Amino acid sequence: MFLLYSNRGERHFGRKPHMPIHSRKEWAFQFIVSGECSLCVREGGKVREQRLRAPVLVACGSEAMYAYRGKPQDVCNIIVFHFDEAYFQLRHLLGRTGWRVAPVRAVDVRQAVLWYQRCQTAKKKNDVLAPLVYNIVALELTLLLFQLLPQQEFGVAADFTTSKVAEAQAWYQANLARGLSIQEVADAVHVSVTHLRRLFHKVRKMSPQEAFTQMQFDRVKELMLDGVSTLEQIADAAGFESGSAFSRAFKKEFEVSPKVYRAMMRSDISSSKVKAAFLSPTR
Repeated sequence: MFLLYSNRGERHFGRKPHMPIHSRKEWAFQFIVSGECSLCVREGGKVREQRLRAPVLVACGSEAMYAYRGKPQDVCNIIVFHFDEAYFQLRHLLGRTGWRVAPVRAVDVRQAVLWYQRCQTAKKKNDVLAPLVYNIVALELTLLLFQLLPQQEFGVAADFTTSKVAEAQAWYQANLARGLSIQEVADAVHVSVTHLRRLFHKVRKMSPQEAFTQMQFDRVKELMLDGVSTLEQIADAAGFESGSAFSRAFKKEFEVSPKVYRAMMRSDISSSKVKAAFLSPTR
C-alpha cells in the first residue's frame, strides 16, 4: 500500500470553473477541517450533492465518481490522503465505487494533522520505512472511519474465507521485510498450511506464495522508482533472502535484471516493453 498524494490547506471549491466529476483511481480520505463545501457524486447516471459542514471525514472508493464544489463564498480547510490500495475491510464497506461521510471530533482532526506530518516526514526522508508508515496511517484512517460510522452501515460481514485471506495478506505485508514462510503466516492467522492454500485458491485463484510474491514486487516497484534505494536495500525491504535471490526473481518476473533496468532509468533509454511490464500489476 502506497501513499500517492497528501496535502492540507485552504480550498475555495466554489470558484469556477468547477472540478469535473470523475474517478481518481485512488482510495481517498479527506477531512473537511473547517468551513463548508459540497460533495457531488454521480450514481446511476444522476448527480447527488451533499452539503458538508466541518468537521467531517469523507472516504471514497478508487472508482467513485465525485468532485468537491461549493458556493462562491465557501472557504474550507482540508487534509487529504490518497492511497493506491485499501484494506480489505474498507474495500468491503465501500466497494470501488462507494463513499461515506462521517462527522469527526476535534481530537480526530488533531490526529489527522499528526498523520499528515508523519507521512510528510517519511516522504522527505525517502527511506525504506516510508511504505510501512503509509500502511500504518492507512490502517489508522480505516479504523477511525469504522469507529465513526453507525454499525448498520457496515452491511453484511465478510465471510470467513475472504476475511482470513485478507488477514494473512495483512500479516505478511506488515512483516514483509522478514521474508516470512508460509508456515509462519499460517501460524499467525491460526490455520494450517494446507487450509491456507485452500483458502487462497478459493479467493485469489492462486497459491499463498504467488500472492505473497506479488506483494514483494509491489514493494520492489515502490523502491525501484524512487531512484534512491540500493538494490541491496530493496532486496532487504522486500523480504528476499539475498541480493542474488532478488536479482533472479526480478529477472524472471520482468525479463530484465534489476541492474539493467536501473541503468535504463538513469540513462533515459526508452523501452516500452520493459516499462509496461514493470509498471503494470504483477501477475
